[in-house]
Amino acid sequence: MNIDWQQPYWLILLIPVMAAILFFAKGGQFASPFRKKVHTIMRAVLCFVLILAMANPTLLMTANTTTTVFAVDRSASVEKTEGEVQTFLQEAQQAKENRDQLGLVSFGKRAGVELTPDKDTNVTAGFLSLVDKGGSSLENALRLSASLLPDGTAKRIVLLSDGNETEGNALQQARALAAQGITVDVYPLVSEEQPEVQLTKLELAEVININSRYELALQIDANIDTTAQVRLYKGNTLIADESAEIHKGETRMVFSDITT
Repeated sequence: MNIDWQQPYWLILLIPVMAAILFFAKGGQFASPFRKKVHTIMRAVLCFVLILAMANPTLLMTANTTTTVFAVDRSASVEKTEGEVQTFLQEAQQAKENRDQLGLVSFGKRAGVELTPDKDTNVTAGFLSLVDKGGSSLENALRLSASLLPDGTAKRIVLLSDGNETEGNALQQARALAAQGITVDVYPLVSEEQPEVQLTKLELAEVININSRYELALQIDANIDTTAQVRLYKGNTLIADESAEIHKGETRMVFSDITT
């Protein structure tokens, strides 16, 4: 059990107010020493209670039960960490207290519920949800996990991910959850990076006139420096065949053609 002071600066008044009460009590006229003591104590108690009320204390009760939801990243970037994830979940299952509850969420581009929190939940049972491995939204995973946490228990989310976020803002979401009293812990997943080159975007004008020249642009993202053979087809017709130097990061290529 803890006390949270919403406006703690009012507590500063306790020292000068109590000193003032004692000072005036010494110079006051009372019928007897007993009445002087009673009068002083009543004033001190009244001022003490008023100052505490202005400080706006909130009593925080510590829950005996902890509910933990594990949010597991299953995107393509962490596919080779499945064994590590399973080992972690097994250790967590074994360390669970009988009164505590466990839940499980898995995510890629979208998040899905594997197991709702319960005392008898076995988080080592495996994953059943189909996820889009082409992305990783940690923000969605945190939001969904938080919605599963019941009131009346200590709330905790354990995020298992490499932190490679393709959309959303996980840090902002984690801060919002912390403000709600939800603990967010992170277990980092580290997988060996594989050479990867992918066509990320193709840009083409929405309207192209007949018998006119137009341009189309390719955005290629890679995690290595390499060369690639780029071939473009319009229907079954080859309109471009070039060897390109691909650089780590983003490479942009522009081609032109004439409509017929």
